[in-house]
Parts: sequence; C-alpha cells; structure tokens
Amino acid sequence: MGLSNVAGNRIEPEATRTLTLATTDQLTGAGGFTKGDAGTLAISASQNFAGSAVVSAGTMVLSSAATFTAASNVTVNAGATFSNNSSVALSRDLVLAEGAIVAGTGAFAPTSLTITGDLSDGFTTFAMGSTSLTKSNTLAMTLTGITNGSFTLFSGSALTGTFSALTVNGTALTNIGSGNFAGSAGGFDYTFTDSSNVLGVVPEPSTMALVGLGLATLLWMRRKRSA
Repeated sequence: MGLSNVAGNRIEPEATRTLTLATTDQLTGAGGFTKGDAGTLAISASQNFAGSAVVSAGTMVLSSAATFTAASNVTVNAGATFSNNSSVALSRDLVLAEGAIVAGTGAFAPTSLTITGDLSDGFTTFAMGSTSLTKSNTLAMTLTGITNGSFTLFSGSALTGTFSALTVNGTALTNIGSGNFAGSAGGFDYTFTDSSNVLGVVPEPSTMALVGLGLATLLWMRRKRSA
C-alpha cells in the first residue's frame, strides 16, 4: 500500500483498531499528515514524506527499524501518545504539548525540542520512564499563565546530555554553564537547572516594585475616600 501526497490528510484508526504500515507501505509526498482518532497507528518501516507528523489523538508507535527519514518535525498534542520502540533514535524536531505522552523502549534525540504549557495550575511533567531522551541543541518553551514557582519539566531514568540553547517565548536565556540557564522575559526571571530539569520562575524585582507601588496607591486612595 502506498499513501502518496499526504499533505493535510488524516489517518484515523478507530478506538479498537490498529493500522500497521509495514515495509511495502509508504507515506510519500511533500506534505505531512495528522494521526487522529483514538486508535493506534503502528509504523514498522521507514517513511519518507517531507512534511510534519501530528499525533492529535490516540497512539502512534514506531517499531523495528522505523523512522521518519525526511519529516521536518513531529508534534504530539495533549492526551496523545507517541512511542518509539524502534532501534533507530528519533532525530527530528519534536514539539510536545503539556499532557502529551512520550514513551517506548527507543531513544529520542531531537534536533530541537519545543514544549508548550500553562503554568497557572502547575505543569504536567513529561515522565519519560525508561525512554531515553538526549538533551541537546535548543529547548524552546512556549508558556502561558506564567506565575512564580518551580516546575519540573522532565523526569525519567534515561535523561542524558545538556541543552545548548534555551528560549522562553522567543527570548533566549543565558547559558551559565553545565547546561544551566538564566534570564528574564516578559517581567519574569527564569532559571533552568539541568541536573533536576526544574524551571524556576519569579517576578523581576522591577515588576514586584510596580506591584507594590500599585497596592500602596490603592490603599492611599481608599483611605482618602474614607477620610
């Protein structure tokens, strides 16, 4: 079976179904595809489409020696699962929404890693388990609901390496050595500690000063009105 010109197409196995792409099955074309519905897409051979793969629901599994030879990136949405059980490390750009599940016995060595999350109610840690994640190149964080606190981004027994660059909402933080980063963006100071994979967030001192001034002004106006 050959699936050509896959740009914009959806592959949607039903909840109880597994669709398997074997050696003779190829996804080809300049575009990418979206894996939808609650079923499983099992890929056991290398695929050479040139676009992006989006796992919007259900599970996508790479097995055997499967890989994406020309894909530009792989996006995993919240609640969806991407398992790499292949003997080949996934080396494409990887985009993970908070709540995405990354699993398997294979390795992840993305050329860049982007994570999105809402910090207002904490952060759902990417629990990698025994899956190997090599931290290298750029970690880009797209964050909303930003508030002060400490947020563990990754956990697992097979995390290796260090990121070479880190950005928060497009602002690059400074590499302060040993895979650690620090910097300010949008009124907050950020630190990333490589050994614990913790992102620390605190308001910038100038922001706190403005908040304090605003509170003082509000109290003064209330007292003036009640006088």
